[in-house]
Amino acid sequence: MGLSAAESGAEDRTKQGRRGDDRPNVVMIVADDMGYSDIGSFGSEISTPNLDALASQGMVFDNFRTGPTCSPSRSMFLTGTDNHLAGMGTMDYAITDNQRGQPGYEAYLSDRVVTFAQLLQDEGYNTYMAGKWHLGEHSEDQFPSAHGFERTFTLLSGAAFHFSRDGWTPRKPIAPYAIDGEELPDNDPRFPDDFYSTRTYTDKMLEFIKEEQDEDQPFFAYLAYTAPHAPLQAPEDYIDKYLEAELYEKGWDALREERFERMKSMGMFPDYIEMSPRWDHVKAWESLTEEEKRKEVRRMAVYAGMIDYLDESIGRFVQELKDMDEYDNTIFVFFSDNGADGEIQDQNGNPAYEKWLGGLGIDLNDIDAIGTPQSFITYIAGWAQVSATPHWGSKASQSEGGIRGPFFVTYPGKVQAGRTDAFASVLDIAPTILEYTGVEHPGDSYKGRPIAGLRGKSMAHLLAGHADRLYGDDEPVFFELFGTMNRAVFMGDWKALRLGDAPWGGDLRTDNPDVPWKLFNLAVDPTEQVNMADLYPRQLETMVEAYKDYESDVGIIYAPGFEPH
Repeated sequence: MGLSAAESGAEDRTKQGRRGDDRPNVVMIVADDMGYSDIGSFGSEISTPNLDALASQGMVFDNFRTGPTCSPSRSMFLTGTDNHLAGMGTMDYAITDNQRGQPGYEAYLSDRVVTFAQLLQDEGYNTYMAGKWHLGEHSEDQFPSAHGFERTFTLLSGAAFHFSRDGWTPRKPIAPYAIDGEELPDNDPRFPDDFYSTRTYTDKMLEFIKEEQDEDQPFFAYLAYTAPHAPLQAPEDYIDKYLEAELYEKGWDALREERFERMKSMGMFPDYIEMSPRWDHVKAWESLTEEEKRKEVRRMAVYAGMIDYLDESIGRFVQELKDMDEYDNTIFVFFSDNGADGEIQDQNGNPAYEKWLGGLGIDLNDIDAIGTPQSFITYIAGWAQVSATPHWGSKASQSEGGIRGPFFVTYPGKVQAGRTDAFASVLDIAPTILEYTGVEHPGDSYKGRPIAGLRGKSMAHLLAGHADRLYGDDEPVFFELFGTMNRAVFMGDWKALRLGDAPWGGDLRTDNPDVPWKLFNLAVDPTEQVNMADLYPRQLETMVEAYKDYESDVGIIYAPGFEPH
């Protein structure tokens, strides 16, 4: 491992900012449930000038993959290894009896991995985290403070209200937060009275950096925002901005077309590529009643407002770094943890939710309240297919809509500006950051305990413009979640997919275990419309055989009824 002086700048870089230690700062910004086309630099109509400006100074990846849900993705990008080896072979809510308690299914970050945050801290970096953890919440040895973060303000669970400490489900009515390794008791005064997730996480991160800005150390800042994850809530003026602009009255069918045309004009897709059809379980916009349309217009305005506010907060954060003379010596990494959430319906009619939310003064049928602190609404499949444009599928599935997301890396003067269609994934983030910071991964042992080695690759040479791809045509990359029919193999331009028939947002655990593998050539069919399994059986066989080795290697435990056959 090791960059040339031209790439790293470590040999000849003039001292930057306030520090004598000229190793780069690292800022990793993660959105939550943001789809592929949801920011301007990926074709969106949503106003994201700050993200777009940051992206324009770095390398934008059109062919980047995440995990299908939050915890597996987070385990992979923080460790650079497979989610099963990191303890996230499934989601905490989906563990089956035969998986429970087994290696790879701990549902928290296991002791078989080490985060790159820990390695940076070991080498003298100040390490900070603000936002969503979702890698263990039941004891302090599962918190981010036990994995290399010295200063933290974190939501430990997967979701919560954005304006308050209210939780995500009736089973968890108070969201668990921790500060610097200590879980906050209910009604703790350290939880801000004026809390809004995006603003508060930004404020806390700036507070951490400024408190130690006189120290002669670089920093790693992990901004793990919860926007635009449901419940959809945004400041009223940001909702009004999109309602008044009347961007969404045209509906999801027309908006998909507009985004796709914009993407093609940006060079993201050639003209001959066709967008995936409207999803089977999504109604045509024109078939909705006027009342349904009014609700959906407001829903999308709130979602857009959340992303707009997120962008503004990121812009504020970046400007503060410029004011501190730290911007030019900072690596910025931006992405979403998975695809947009494509729920089938809201919680209206769910007695448990109606009782719980009613106790909070929330009327699930009040359209005018949608997006305010007195509301609870999810993103829905009709709009999720817009976020996934031009792909099909959404969060939880290994479809392109579930795992293909926006991604860029900016490092002023060190990363070549432009776009690339090179394949990369969340597995490649940790190796890249370690290389730029000059920190070595310990391999298969850390402080006397065995750990999984890196499975991803450093993108540094690609980012410097010294290579045009990261993986060769014969190098497979694997993804699996739940122990069901939710499996993908990438090899060159090919993708092998074994995905069940549950609707997006449905329960993948109930899928047909006999669903066959499909094969797609993403170079000519990025929207996965033409199954080429019968035309290229040898290619599929090669990829499936590689997958069998992978499932044995990482210890996949299939849910009952889904065992290999």
